[in-house]
Amino acid sequence: MKKIFLTMMMLAFVAMPAFAQKKDLKGSKQTLQKAVETQDKKKMATSLQEGNEIKDNENKAATMESQLKFKRIMFQSELELSPTEFKAFWEVYESYTKELYAISERENELLESISRRQMLKTVDEINLLKIEDDQARALLICSQEKAMEQIKLDQVYVERFCSVMPVQKYLKMKDLDQTFDLKKKLAKKKNQDRKNQVQETNTDNKPSKEETKDSKKDKKKDSKKIDKKKESNK
Repeated sequence: MKKIFLTMMMLAFVAMPAFAQKKDLKGSKQTLQKAVETQDKKKMATSLQEGNEIKDNENKAATMESQLKFKRIMFQSELELSPTEFKAFWEVYESYTKELYAISERENELLESISRRQMLKTVDEINLLKIEDDQARALLICSQEKAMEQIKLDQVYVERFCSVMPVQKYLKMKDLDQTFDLKKKLAKKKNQDRKNQVQETNTDNKPSKEETKDSKKDKKKDSKKIDKKKESNK
């Protein structure tokens, strides 16, 4: 009997390290799996962010191209330039527009970061009266720098434009450009106002919590009445 007991004790002693080793291996496998999952999530988040940035850049490029196409048609009909003059003018204007977009990009990025912090869908939804002090100061500095850089850019390009077209037509082009930008801003504002009105209408039509509770109570009362009628009929 003693021999059997001693044999069982020895077997248990031998088996315990193996069991502990299996447990450690299982634990290390789980830790490794968690680390891999965490790394995969980080990679996924990074790739999504990069994907969104690529999409944003593509959308901006597409917007610029569509505006350039529209302006090309507008200038062709309004400036009365010969084909040779227009070709030379358009090369200068395309270069000017790209540099102008680059100057505006910093302000656009700042506005996009503000809209993200305020959990807004678009930059147009930003309420400038409700932004934080640090954001307002950063936006003010950025807009001042943008204005100064635009003045410098115009000083450089006025000579280039006037070398390929008469001064009168350059002034007409600047007027058309400003009118186009103003109309675009007004159209954006109208569109945003329409969206706000739709949202306000939807929120007004939604029942309040109290109304919802009352309607639920009424439904329960009605169902109880129906059940009582059924019981009485039986």
